[in-house]
Amino acid sequence: MIQEPSRLPLLRRQGPPLVSLLVALALRLPATAGAAPSIDALLQQYVTADTRVHARGTTLTVQPTATVVRTTTRRVVRRAGGRSLAVGLLPESNKGVILADDGAWTIRYDPREAIVRKKRCLDPPTRVFEERRLRLLKRNYKVTLDGTETVAGRTCRILTFRPKEGRDRITRVWLDVRNGFELRRDELDANGSTITMSLYTSIDYPSTISLAEVTPRFPRSARIESISRSGLHADFTSLSRSAGFEVKRPLTLPAGYEFIIGTVAGISGRNSAFLRYTDGLSDLTMIQTPYATRGDQPSRGVRVLPRPYGETEVDCILDRMQVVLVGGGDARDLVATVESLHGSVEDAWRRDVNAVFHDHAQNISAMRDRGLSSAVIVALLTLSAQSGRSTSAVLRSYLKERCWRDLARRWRVPEAMVERRIRSLAIRG
Repeated sequence: MIQEPSRLPLLRRQGPPLVSLLVALALRLPATAGAAPSIDALLQQYVTADTRVHARGTTLTVQPTATVVRTTTRRVVRRAGGRSLAVGLLPESNKGVILADDGAWTIRYDPREAIVRKKRCLDPPTRVFEERRLRLLKRNYKVTLDGTETVAGRTCRILTFRPKEGRDRITRVWLDVRNGFELRRDELDANGSTITMSLYTSIDYPSTISLAEVTPRFPRSARIESISRSGLHADFTSLSRSAGFEVKRPLTLPAGYEFIIGTVAGISGRNSAFLRYTDGLSDLTMIQTPYATRGDQPSRGVRVLPRPYGETEVDCILDRMQVVLVGGGDARDLVATVESLHGSVEDAWRRDVNAVFHDHAQNISAMRDRGLSSAVIVALLTLSAQSGRSTSAVLRSYLKERCWRDLARRWRVPEAMVERRIRSLAIRG
C-alpha cells in the first residue's frame, strides 16, 4: 500500500520492486481523525486489543534484502479472548500451512509433512500478561503519535516506538482508531531502512466469530505430535525440576528485556527448556538442550546465523549444553546473552557483588531464580542498601512494577547513583 510520494516508507534496501508490489496490493492514503487520546490511553487500548476484538482478514509480511524481497500472505481469523487461526496462501512453500493458537496451546501443521505439532503457548492472553506488557512498553520505549493514515481501508493512528537505551531499531505500528487493533508494523534499522513489514491488506470486524472458525482442521491421516513436557514456569527452580536438568540463566540480557515464562518440550527424544524474554514489543526465545553422551561435543564456539524476517539466531554448545537464542535486535547483544551463561562468568560476578553489598547480597539466588539480569539485580541491591528496605521487600516491589527507576524515585534514591553502581559491577568481558 502506498502513500503520497513524500511519505513513502523507507524501503531503501529494495526500492522500486517492493514499492510496486505494495501498489499492486492496495492503496494507502493519509487520513484524518478526531482528537487523539493520550499516549497512555492508546497503549492501554493497544495491549488489550488482541483479546477484545473479533477480526478477520488477510496479512502480508515483507522482508526486503539486498537481493530479494521475501513475502508471506496468510488468511487470518482472530477471536476475542485470544484464539487465532492463520492459513498460508503464498508463497507456494507456505500454502496450506496452518498456525493456530487458543491461548494455552500453539499448533503448526504443514501439509507437506502431514504432521500436526502442538506445544504450550508462551504468550498466554491473560490480564496479568497484558498489564506486564503495558509496563514494559512504558519503561523501555519513548512513544510518539505521528499522525494518521489509512491501512486496508481503515483510519489508523501511527505510533512510533524508540528504545530509551541500548538499541537503535525503531518500530512503527498503525492502530485502528476504532479499537486499537494493530493493522501494520514496520521495523526500521538505525539508517531508516526497512528490516521487516507486516500489514493487513484486508480487514473486517464481525460482531461474532464462532469457535469453529478458529478451530483448525486436519486430514485424518495427519500425525499429531505433542512436544510439550510440562506446564508453564515463572521460575528456574521449578523449570529445571520439570526438565530434569539445571536450566542455565543468562546473566546479561539486551536492554529492556526480561524473563517472562518457561516450559519444557521434547526435541529428538531429549527434553529441551524453552525460555521466553520480552521488552513489551519484541520477543526473544532461548532453547537449551543437554548433551548426555560422551561422544557429543563438550563445547563449540558461538555461531551467528540470519533468520527470515529480520531475526538472528545465535547458537553454541557450552558445558555439554546446546543453546539457541532467536530474536531481533543487535547480534552482538544476543551473543553477549549466550556467553553470559558460562558458570565462570556468574561466579566472578557474584564475588564482585558480594564484596560490595555484603549482607544485602543474600537474596541474589532468589533474584536469579526469577530470571533477573545482573544489571537489574545490582539496581535492586543498591535500592535496598540506600533505602533501608530488605532485599526481599525490594524484590517484591520490583516484581509488581517492573521498573527500578520508579522505585528509586519513590524512595528518593538518586538514579545516577544506581547507574554508576550498575556500570561498576558490569560483567567483565
